[in-house]
Amino acid sequence: MRKEIWTLQEHERHAMDEIAASSDRAAAIVLTAIIDDRVDAVIRKHLHQDKKVLEKLFHSSGPIGAFSAKIDLGYLLGIYGEDSLKDLHTIRKIRNEFAHNLAIQKFTESKIRDLTKNLTFPDRFTVRAETPDGQEVALIALPKNHGPRRRFTVTCQMFIMRFDFYMLNEPAIAQPAF
Repeated sequence: MRKEIWTLQEHERHAMDEIAASSDRAAAIVLTAIIDDRVDAVIRKHLHQDKKVLEKLFHSSGPIGAFSAKIDLGYLLGIYGEDSLKDLHTIRKIRNEFAHNLAIQKFTESKIRDLTKNLTFPDRFTVRAETPDGQEVALIALPKNHGPRRRFTVTCQMFIMRFDFYMLNEPAIAQPAF
């Protein structure tokens, strides 16, 4: 039996509510931070649970501390495929542009707009749910007339939901063989 997929914690729910009224810069940075946490969690689910070793590896200056390294490792572990790998790196690049280039302020600026065009996740998937009367509805889908900010936010929301679903429904690794 599959479990519910939207498992935002209270502070994340608050952040998601604020995104609608926030600047493009804030939206990009906050949504990417939530995705970074999810990628971290799904990778850790595949690893032996040694708190000391995990902390050393995942520390910000450790070999798996950078978001880029986590994205690549998730792909190598088979958590997601090549298209999602590319999308996650695109999300990271957009976040980096907003975080490190103060001249970039809007999703409509050419560099950011062009990067958002590379996001394929919402074209490949729709997050669906079933109503109590059995009707299937789209929870998150990309509207036809969308701008670059909407494409980015929908992509991020879909990834967050997919990672939450994965965490609740995929088994953790088995105990070490020897």
